[in-house]
Amino acid sequence: MNKLGAYFGMGKREALFRGDISNAVVNQYFVYGSQAIGMHICGAPDGSPAMVQLLARRGQEAWESLIEINRTGDQRLSAQGLLFFVYSLIVMGFPSNAQFYHLKGCELINKGKL
Repeated sequence: MNKLGAYFGMGKREALFRGDISNAVVNQYFVYGSQAIGMHICGAPDGSPAMVQLLARRGQEAWESLIEINRTGDQRLSAQGLLFFVYSLIVMGFPSNAQFYHLKGCELINKGKL
């Protein structure tokens, strides 16, 4: 997680490692997103159909979870999720998209006076 500049407390880190998607300790978005990013960091997307399918599934679950976060109205969590998404885009090699969403994240931070 430190490679992404994302720092989680011990409890949240353990929930991420366990793959806990209950939202009890950490929002499931960060679990799905971490799994997808981890596949890239480890070099796992090797083009095999199973790995591509798994990456696509985790990416879709992460995206849907991020949308749910935005629907809650929790600006702090939305900003955290969006910035985590920016880190993901950088790791996956989409810097122009990262720039767009980084600006959106900054807007959320300013709007919410975070």
